[in-house]
Amino acid sequence: MNGRHPCIWCTWDNRRGLDSVQWEERSSAHHLEMFQNLQDMYQGDSKNHAIDCDGIEDRQALNVWLVDFMQMFNLPELHLLLGIGQKLYDAILITMSEDEKEHHEAILKKLNIHRSAYHGGAFEGNAMRKITKEVLELGFPKSNSSYITLVKFRCVVDSCFGKHIKGDFKMAIYHFEQTFKQSGLSCSTKVHVLCRHLIPFSTKHLPDGMGLGSVSEQAFESALSRFGRVWETRYKCQEENEKFPECLLNTVSDVNFVNFINKS
Repeated sequence: MNGRHPCIWCTWDNRRGLDSVQWEERSSAHHLEMFQNLQDMYQGDSKNHAIDCDGIEDRQALNVWLVDFMQMFNLPELHLLLGIGQKLYDAILITMSEDEKEHHEAILKKLNIHRSAYHGGAFEGNAMRKITKEVLELGFPKSNSSYITLVKFRCVVDSCFGKHIKGDFKMAIYHFEQTFKQSGLSCSTKVHVLCRHLIPFSTKHLPDGMGLGSVSEQAFESALSRFGRVWETRYKCQEENEKFPECLLNTVSDVNFVNFINKS
């Protein structure tokens, strides 16, 4: 299944067949040259912004620049959820009668599911999660092909969009893809990414048993929030304080300990 727009993961996978100049391998020498150019540029404006790269000779210091492209760009779990979920929801809604829509809106209100005040009234993350979770109870026409596809999408979300894999997520993706093809809907880039790249990404870049939610934007925001709470309530001090390194280390240790307990 191919989307209507370019897919950065496909582009990277097929880079050997593209312009060799465009996809020239970047060596440590290239990055040293880049650092030197940046240093010269900033030193021309302000010594305070100068980049100290005179001592960079060890190529291992630049390994971060040589990281696999796919490790730098995690699959966007939240955007896949919103994009695919909203696409299927809209496809269902346009086939419903006014009475069915009125009944559906009453169910949404009862379940405390609200549209965003922005983006044309689309649903935000938590609302879309509720819709996929409660899809069987939302008053949708059961024979609608887009509804059936949304039910299959719920199986994908349940199996691999959380922090941990549940059940056979590969089979869930396969069933979703087959149902989506039968729905007659156009394949968006997000549908393509889900069907073609989620399994390889999970296999190559996620620890066994971990789901896409473990590397989502929300997961990182949650970790940052937890770190901030521990720092603010237990160890916060000024950088000039001689105990600052110890306090920072204690904060990291406490946060990691809580994460370990939660995973046990």
